[in-house]
Amino acid sequence: MKLYTEKDQDPIYGIIERKKRGIDCTEEESAEIKGWLRELKLPFEQPTMADVQLLFPQEYGEFLDEVQLSEPV
Repeated sequence: MKLYTEKDQDPIYGIIERKKRGIDCTEEESAEIKGWLRELKLPFEQPTMADVQLLFPQEYGEFLDEVQLSEPV
């Protein structure tokens, strides 16, 4: 019997692994990345966050823009 971890169930990990092999993400996966960033659980996800920042700079930048726009002035 295999025990499934959150990494087995969360699609972000598959997206990251494909990107490491040179396979770009789809538009849907880009949205998945930004959604994952919004729901981030630190410090548990710190290594994955570093991968996202490095491998998906556009999605990370868009996430930061969205966060800045949603903050009250």
